[in-house]
Amino acid sequence: MDFSIPQKEAIDIRNTNVVVSASAGSGKTAVLVERLCQLVLKDHISIDSILAMTFTKDAAAEMKARLLSKLKEQPKTDYILQQMALLETASISTIDSFCLSIVQNYYYKIPISYTMSKQTASSAQTRIAFENAYKHAIQDLDLNSYTKLKMYFHSFGKTEEDIQKYIEDILAIINSKSEEDAKAWMENIQESYTYLNPKIMEYALKYFHNHCLAMTEILDEVIDQISKPEDYEIKKEYLSKCLNTTSYSDFFKSQFELYLKNTIGFKKTIDKVDYSKYQTSFKEHETRIVENLFDEAFYLKDIQNHKDLVDTLFDLTNKVKLYFQLEKKKWK
Repeated sequence: MDFSIPQKEAIDIRNTNVVVSASAGSGKTAVLVERLCQLVLKDHISIDSILAMTFTKDAAAEMKARLLSKLKEQPKTDYILQQMALLETASISTIDSFCLSIVQNYYYKIPISYTMSKQTASSAQTRIAFENAYKHAIQDLDLNSYTKLKMYFHSFGKTEEDIQKYIEDILAIINSKSEEDAKAWMENIQESYTYLNPKIMEYALKYFHNHCLAMTEILDEVIDQISKPEDYEIKKEYLSKCLNTTSYSDFFKSQFELYLKNTIGFKKTIDKVDYSKYQTSFKEHETRIVENLFDEAFYLKDIQNHKDLVDTLFDLTNKVKLYFQLEKKKWK
């Protein structure tokens, strides 16, 4: 395989930490395998001194297969034959598999029993343990708070299974962080429901601008086709002022209200020509803006009204985590 200059650099560089960031299918695995081959073949670093971790079993198997293929291409010296023998038990695996091997080899330092170190739960066992933990957590949660959370999910067509899925996703994030970082992450999210984040209003302004831009483009098409476009040019002028606004509360809302007050409605028929297709599309964009045109105080209140739900969800998540750990202890 012909490697690019950046790929060759990643393969050849030594005595420093290296990060390779590239999109899927760009050859990261090939670069890593080639780097491993050079470490083994050129630098004579034995495979049993190398740790290579992947995210999937397939990737780990592919890495071993490619490395074995490279080794087979070499003259069968004692060193190469030794490396081929070591490859089968080399630490080229998923992160999960490597961590499990650490637990199984050093269980007595944790400390846990030898029997427990050899037990790995099946997906069915894990599912049952999680569902039991969820049931216990619900019983331990304030009934009124849980009812509100459940009703909120149901209002969006979500079921209790969806709540469980959200909790599993949150737990995946929490478990990927240190206890301190996980706590800080949750507290930051909860705090974000106590004030109006400027980024939210920036997003809202962008949302409104996009609809105004679409309305302007529709007007451009219509103005070019009609004999007396003055009323529609006025609409476009007001929309242009809306597009030039730099903040929602101080400018956009008041400017769009002026547009609504001072311009005519988009007519279905103009010059005896049917413009209903344009009118329908224009009205859709206009309605999207009107439906969300509230004071910042309304947005803040809406965000704050969700804080109790977020607190309940995180409280439930923490309880599920605790009871899940207790359920796993039953496997001893």
